[in-house]
Amino acid sequence: MSAYEDNREKTMEKIIIRPAKDDDLEKMKQISVEAWEPIYESLRNAMGDELFAAIHSDWQTDKSAQVAGHYKSYPEYTLITEYDGQVVGFITYGLSERKKLGIIGNNAIRPEYQGKGLGTKQYQRVLEIFKEKGMLYAEVTTGLDKAHAPARVAYEKVGFKPIFSSIRYYKKL
Repeated sequence: MSAYEDNREKTMEKIIIRPAKDDDLEKMKQISVEAWEPIYESLRNAMGDELFAAIHSDWQTDKSAQVAGHYKSYPEYTLITEYDGQVVGFITYGLSERKKLGIIGNNAIRPEYQGKGLGTKQYQRVLEIFKEKGMLYAEVTTGLDKAHAPARVAYEKVGFKPIFSSIRYYKKL
């Protein structure tokens, strides 16, 4: 048990961040689809229906498979966030020992629980893990659109600074 979990139990707070287990996988997949709905709707609006359908026609299955694939390959790099005993979020991450870089991957909080600081707590816990594992740097990537704004705010709350942005271009052939 980490000092973070021990401290959480002592203070009897409503938030618990713990390692994921097999029983959590379906909830992680469900939360990912719920949380990414506005992001994919933003993409649909930006791309138009035709291009969106060609590239992201089954995004729910793709996103669920991404989350499940990470957990199945790296269960030790997946955490669950509980609030009042309910699974309300998750975060995946990876470590590059050679670069001394911790990388935050897919992460989400169920929409009705957003705005309570739970995402910030997830990031703080993962940053602690990165330090414990000897990482010197941390990385996270997100979009610049309005739908990603809450994620950007949460990342900046824990000290991330944007370094550069990119633009993705599409052209109908």
